[in-house]
Amino acid sequence: MANPKPKTTEPDTDYLPPAMDYRMHEGTYERFLVMVKWGTISVAILMVILYFLIIA
Repeated sequence: MANPKPKTTEPDTDYLPPAMDYRMHEGTYERFLVMVKWGTISVAILMVILYFLIIA
């Protein structure tokens, strides 16, 4: 049976992470902010509608 590669605590020096795509990161963050804004607005509108349907 072949011996498995021994586990070490040293980092793999051959691996280099890819460069960060800042344009994509900023675009994703902008879409996230838009979703949070419209999600908050829609929940607020839903609360007002439910108030008038249940209480008033």
